[in-house]
Amino acid sequence: MSKILKKIPWAIAIVLLIIVLILNIVYTMGITRDERIIVNKNNLIDISCSVLIAVAIIVVSQIIKKKSYIIKDKNFVFGIFVVIYIICQLLWIDNRYIALSADQKYTYELAAAMKDGNIQEYVANTNDVYGNISMTSYLECYPQQITLSFVWNILFHIFNSTAIVIIMQFNVFCNALTVVSTYLICNEISKKYKTNKYQGTILIFTFLPIFLLCVFAYGDIPGLAFSMLGLYFIIRHVNDKKIRYAIFSILSLTLACMVRTNSLIFVIAILIYLFLDMITKGDTKKTAKDILTRIAVVIGLIAMLIIPSTIIKNYYLSKLNLDKNGSFPASGWICMGIQEGECTSRMVQL
Repeated sequence: MSKILKKIPWAIAIVLLIIVLILNIVYTMGITRDERIIVNKNNLIDISCSVLIAVAIIVVSQIIKKKSYIIKDKNFVFGIFVVIYIICQLLWIDNRYIALSADQKYTYELAAAMKDGNIQEYVANTNDVYGNISMTSYLECYPQQITLSFVWNILFHIFNSTAIVIIMQFNVFCNALTVVSTYLICNEISKKYKTNKYQGTILIFTFLPIFLLCVFAYGDIPGLAFSMLGLYFIIRHVNDKKIRYAIFSILSLTLACMVRTNSLIFVIAILIYLFLDMITKGDTKKTAKDILTRIAVVIGLIAMLIIPSTIIKNYYLSKLNLDKNGSFPASGWICMGIQEGECTSRMVQL
């Protein structure tokens, strides 16, 4: 039974990976300034280039794996690449101007108002959000934006400035954190399983979207970074059975969900991972202490995801006299996720 349970996540992951790979090779998706999604079907040349790049990454990673014994201090070499990665992104920020729009603009302005101490005036006097609603209605409908602005506000206080470049530079740090976390996760997995730990690192280094989008002043990049860091710590906790790694993971995932609610998908995956680890024997039979520790970690994770965000949101909702029951219902997000949207319709047409 335990062997079957172990294989189910792998089977699901492989099927989903194949679907995602096919869609990414066959279709190219973009987004316009007003956040409308454009889907185009790739021609044969584009598809061939994508396949060749994928093959090149696999070949290079295999070569590095075979020749890795030549490099004595691998961590030092990896650190040099991370520094170069950071410098290139900083240069990109200095030479690429992006005008804030939509949620980027409103969360940034809200964070700046928090820092300057005039949040009540800003919310009361801003009436052109998306051109048709007030900031009051916007925050009542999407209170999760408050926690993101709160994090930006902390950054602004640390650097004593509300310059938008602070968020962009923080994105650079977060991208580096994503790369380092991927490297650490691959190293940790390779201790127990036969895997090419260099391939994951090469993939994340060559994944251009997060590099280019460091100028995107929203919570996606930090959410990914702290989710990956939380994943690394929970793997260390399971392998080493040290509670401090579970605490670090909970704190990382809490921050990830504060800046981007979509990070909950990582939390769900980690909860499934902990559950499967708890019910399977592994190398040695789980003791009662091990099971209780897993349960405590799960309870702590869920509590930390709910409590800090709830406190912050309720504080500002009360301070601004906003309706706490006016948020967009969770069922609405579920409906948006399962309905046939513009992307699906365009794909069917193509």
